[in-house]
Amino acid sequence: MKIRSGFVSNSSSSSFVIRNKTKQELTLVDFVSENPQLIEQFLDRYDWHRKERRYTQKGMLQSAAEECRILVPGDNQCTFGDEFGTVVHCVLDYILRDGGESENFSWYMTECRGSSVANDRVITESVKPITPDQVVSIKQNQLPPEVIHAFNEVIGEKWNGRSSHFSQDLVVKRIVKKMQLKDRTTIFENHWLDVEPIFQDAGWEVEYDKPGWNETGEATWTFTKKKKQIL
Repeated sequence: MKIRSGFVSNSSSSSFVIRNKTKQELTLVDFVSENPQLIEQFLDRYDWHRKERRYTQKGMLQSAAEECRILVPGDNQCTFGDEFGTVVHCVLDYILRDGGESENFSWYMTECRGSSVANDRVITESVKPITPDQVVSIKQNQLPPEVIHAFNEVIGEKWNGRSSHFSQDLVVKRIVKKMQLKDRTTIFENHWLDVEPIFQDAGWEVEYDKPGWNETGEATWTFTKKKKQIL
C-alpha cells in the first residue's frame, strides 16, 4: 500500500495555450525535451512524489510520448490534470501555470479548475483578470515575428512623411511569402492581422477600414504617428 504524506488532492486540471514558434509541427516530446526545468521545478516545489521513481525527466519524456500530442505552428489549446494520473499531466498541470518561454515554445494558463490541500493548508488556484497592458504583451508573444516584419516593411515602403496607407492584401501577400505558407487561410484563422494594439502601444494611430456588405473596394490600414499630448 502506498501512503502519501503532506498532500491530499481532490483532483485538478488546467487549460493552457502552448505556442509553437516554429514553422513546422512539433510534439509534446519536443516541448518536454526542450524544457527539462519543468520537472526540476515540480520536484523543488512539491514533495509528495519525490519517492516515485517515474518523476524524472526520463519519465516525463516517456509519458509525453504516450500522449502522441502534436503541437502545430501557432497556438495550441491544451488541458493537463493530475486527475489523468500520468507524469506529464501532473507536472504540466502545476508548473505551466506560471507561464514561460523557451527557444521554440511559449505558454500561459487560460483556466484552472480544482483545488489542493497541502500541509493542512487550502491552496486555491485562481486566474486573475487580464489587464490591458498584459493583452498587448500576450498578443505580441503569440504573433510570429514574420508578421511584424511584414507590417514594418510595408509601413516603411508606403510612408509619405505623414502617414502610411496600404491594402490588407499587400501585407497578407508579404506574410505568405515570408512564412512560406501554402495559402492565406492560416493568417486569418490565427487572427495574425489583429496588430492594432501592438502598433498603438509602439506610438502609432492605427485605422483599419473595411468596406461594408453593400460596398466595393478592399480593406486598408492607415498608420499615423501619434500626436504628443500637451499638458
